[in-house]
Amino acid sequence: MSQPVAMRHSREDDRVPFVTAEMTARLLPNCQFEARNHGPHFSRESLDDFLGTVIASPR
Repeated sequence: MSQPVAMRHSREDDRVPFVTAEMTARLLPNCQFEARNHGPHFSRESLDDFLGTVIASPR
């Protein structure tokens, strides 16, 4: 994969282990991985925050 990938994962995620997210990020050569200490696997608020801060920000 040559396209940049933005990935954010919470250490508190009760659905996907944090170590799995870390391993996945290492397999993607252009991955920008952001570790979060708190937060659920998915919420509307976390999606809005991700889209506003990661996707909409200039690189």
